[in-house]
Amino acid sequence: MKNFKILFVLCLFFFKGFGQNHLNLKEKNWVLTDTNLYEIKVVPSKKNESKTDVLFNAKKEIISYKIKKTYNFDNSKKINFEDLGIISKFKADFKLKEDKLFIYPWLYNCNNKNAEKINSYFDENLAYIVLEDRKNYSFKNSSYQLGVITIPIKMYLESELGNVNLNANAMLNLGFNFGKNKFVKFPNEEKARNYKSNYSINFLAGIASIELDDSNINTKGSAEGKVAAISTGLSFGVHYNNFSFMLASGFDLTTSNRKDWKFSGIPWLGVGIGIDFFKFK
Repeated sequence: MKNFKILFVLCLFFFKGFGQNHLNLKEKNWVLTDTNLYEIKVVPSKKNESKTDVLFNAKKEIISYKIKKTYNFDNSKKINFEDLGIISKFKADFKLKEDKLFIYPWLYNCNNKNAEKINSYFDENLAYIVLEDRKNYSFKNSSYQLGVITIPIKMYLESELGNVNLNANAMLNLGFNFGKNKFVKFPNEEKARNYKSNYSINFLAGIASIELDDSNINTKGSAEGKVAAISTGLSFGVHYNNFSFMLASGFDLTTSNRKDWKFSGIPWLGVGIGIDFFKFK
């Protein structure tokens, strides 16, 4: 009966998951210029502007309004990357609007001999892709991420099931995130969809809480109660949109009663499935 309760709690924490808040430090999307998967077009950035939602006061003076910007996409043309001096790929940000994916290339620095020409071109022209129905558009992306994670399940190697640590240990997370940014448009939907499939490799560091009792101490009755521990580790993550699966491993170093605790210097394994409730970019 005792083992059944432990298994139940273990499953509950497993599906409750791996809480994660992180900051992506300037995510890079790579746009390939020599692919046949998509055609990138440009339209002059000069746009027609008109006022909408205009509000007047009693004197019929305008007190607020919104600007509506429209582009003449009939003037669009395909980009000739070779003339610009872009050989294979460039970094960019994306903005999705209906069936169009707008591309905003990062500015080139002075180390590139064509920097001024390329930057000027994309100041004067707006780049975009018209998304065809049922066609996947995929772009590699990468970023460094910094955040706080919790590992609700820890099992120390050479331990019994009763020594599974179910405390929600908070740890700082510094990692490298890489994967693909994907877009697809379905004919029955006005807006295209955007989803990501990413992986991450992370370094973890934090403070853990460890409960000392007869099941995890070397000499029965020598110590009991909670002690703090410095926890470090590495983790591998699989991410799909806001869902995450992580496998982590590391060591805990107690700040007291180190000789009494059985698992000093013994690595632990941690696992979790969860949702990124808060994500900052």
